[in-house]
Amino acid sequence: MSDGIPFSCDPPEASPATPGFVTPTQAATLKSQGVIRNLVQLSREVRTDGSLRMPDGTSVQIWSFSDGTQENPYPSPVIRAVERDLVQVAMHGSHGPHTIHHHGIEPDAFNDGVGHTSFEANDYTYQFQPHHAGTFIYHCHRNTTLHFQQGLWGPMVFDPDPALDPAAPAGFRRLFVHGPLYRIANERIWGVSAIDPRWHNFDHQAGLCGEDVGLNDFRPQYFLINNSVQQRGLITPADPLANERPPITASNVAVTAPSGDPILLRIICATYFPIQVRFGAAAAPVTAEQCSSDGRPYRTTTDYKGSTAGATTAGLVNQIVMSPAERYDLLINTQSHPLAPGVYPITILQRHWLDSARVVGVSKTQVTIT
Repeated sequence: MSDGIPFSCDPPEASPATPGFVTPTQAATLKSQGVIRNLVQLSREVRTDGSLRMPDGTSVQIWSFSDGTQENPYPSPVIRAVERDLVQVAMHGSHGPHTIHHHGIEPDAFNDGVGHTSFEANDYTYQFQPHHAGTFIYHCHRNTTLHFQQGLWGPMVFDPDPALDPAAPAGFRRLFVHGPLYRIANERIWGVSAIDPRWHNFDHQAGLCGEDVGLNDFRPQYFLINNSVQQRGLITPADPLANERPPITASNVAVTAPSGDPILLRIICATYFPIQVRFGAAAAPVTAEQCSSDGRPYRTTTDYKGSTAGATTAGLVNQIVMSPAERYDLLINTQSHPLAPGVYPITILQRHWLDSARVVGVSKTQVTIT
């Protein structure tokens, strides 16, 4: 290490027992006392043997937090629970120690997954209790910049406690307690990312101790929504933004719904450039209702008790701009702003940090109203 200080690249490595770990028997008692809602036990194994095939035929190595249901998941599988659940995520490492940082959750240091303030592990069970419904993200916090790019990240969603707000009709859910309704079948989680294939050939410790390996030089070639890669997503002088590109129509991205049947879009910026999300065509923009940001609803009043009774939509927009790791929850096609039958494009532009006028890449999808 260059400065003789171990903080930069030598955080503690350990695989301790989880402090205060709750067994299923203890969880049953806590549930009967109303302390927790349910015990949710999940596992995430670090896998380094995956790959993604790009539209031009290039195979890019990816890493993932696998739950065993998919061979090469990208992004890593969603972590989903309900407010007041007690969540336990058992991480099994490989290729060196790792962590899981549940971004936006504020547990104790042992369960926060930041190696420099706790430890990195080969095996550890993270334990926490979510208290805010919304959209979050989890990721490895060892050599974070590189490991995130290699695929060690995934969405995290917490739903509102139905015991506190039981009025949602069958097939619907509220975004948060006292919040707006959406049809469950119309929910989409969009992890917006980009891949610089050069980075995926780096050693997993590249740049960890301060050496300059180029992690400040991000040149993505491929642009994705979830695990779908946009065809010709890279913007070049030979293939400018004005050229038509086919939308991503994968079922976990595109959505079809009747007019007035509310659609919830949980958008996660999982790339290193700012993104601009445009709803509808330039000549016919779509009205989107902003409901929450970074796992917190917008409010009409200040409430230090954490109640969402004063929550509201922040306003009506037809585009948003997001920074890395930022999340937005938006509703479209609501009863107050229904869409007429037709196909509505949604365009996501990735803009260069130093020159915001420069569009680096694009990904497109669509909403179909019947």
